[in-house]
Amino acid sequence: MSVNHDDETPLWFGVLGPVRVWRWGVPVDLGPRQQRLILGLLLVNAGQPVGVGEILEVMWGRQPPQSAVNVVHRYVGALRRLFEPGLAARSAGRWLRGDAGGYRMQVDPDDLDLLRLRALAGRARSAEGAGRFVEAASAYEEALGLWRGPCGGAAQLGANDHLAFDAVDHECADLAREATRLALRLDRARSVLPVLRRVAEHRPWDEALQSQLLLALSAGGQQAEAIALFHTVRHRLADELGVDPGGEFREAYQQVLRRDTAGSVATGSGGWFT
Repeated sequence: MSVNHDDETPLWFGVLGPVRVWRWGVPVDLGPRQQRLILGLLLVNAGQPVGVGEILEVMWGRQPPQSAVNVVHRYVGALRRLFEPGLAARSAGRWLRGDAGGYRMQVDPDDLDLLRLRALAGRARSAEGAGRFVEAASAYEEALGLWRGPCGGAAQLGANDHLAFDAVDHECADLAREATRLALRLDRARSVLPVLRRVAEHRPWDEALQSQLLLALSAGGQQAEAIALFHTVRHRLADELGVDPGGEFREAYQQVLRRDTAGSVATGSGGWFT
């Protein structure tokens, strides 16, 4: 991924995937799991204060140990020293600041991938609304290029409350759907397919996203894989939820079959009920 090298912003923070920090393009060792979890939570709420109580709940649930507050303060201090090794004791620092009974990360789109993604998404939507479709598609693709995996690697960090992380994952899935819709319109599905495929792998129950992947595979000439995907999703829904695919997913499949003008693959599929 692109890492910031501006002399004025030596650190680049990443939360669109496992929590990462780079200094001048070199990865920073962020220490133990709970320390990385605190940073991930602060980055997801970039620029907004996060109360110590919320940090405790995400780290330990409703029964934190008696030493929990001191542990949080210690981890925050360690993070500050990682970001600014020469920072004087009790100094506010540039990046991680105390605020309203908690802490906040002072970052902007030049420092954090999540804010950069949002800025690019806003640019893409504005360009698309103005009819500048190629410009919009490029901005969407640049935004999606920032995505490395589920937000913060929350599951691996053992977060007890995934709501903030889940919200970002949902935001990225929405963006992937928007980008794919425009890419299909412009006949440039191949440009979004690699990231779309990876996002969809992490959201197997998102039929709207799976529908877009189905159409992108077909538009990219991968008919057999598109048809196989349909049957994989259909069997997953039947086996694990006891339901059939919804209308959007079935319609996407019909579009795939109509695209297969040769008819050999479509005929062999036997329709969606097989």
